[in-house]
Amino acid sequence: MDATKSTYRVYLRWPGSRVSEKTVTQSPLIAAAAFRELLAREDLRGSEAGLALTRDGKQVYYHRFEKEPDYGAIETQLAGVVSENEK
Repeated sequence: MDATKSTYRVYLRWPGSRVSEKTVTQSPLIAAAAFRELLAREDLRGSEAGLALTRDGKQVYYHRFEKEPDYGAIETQLAGVVSENEK
């Protein structure tokens, strides 16, 4: 991977710190798409899972499926991530 580019990770976090369905990419567009895809999964609604998006090891956004998504806040954060593609 190019050292000048950020590394994005999108994954589900389960109780006990178990992680699944992880996407690792240098593309902010792929990271945003992976986040939206997991967020849309009906089978996760109401579960104890969380959905994380990180950039270079720092959390960008975290959603708990026990709560309804705040789509406005989520899209604001994802727009910031995608704008990294333009740099």
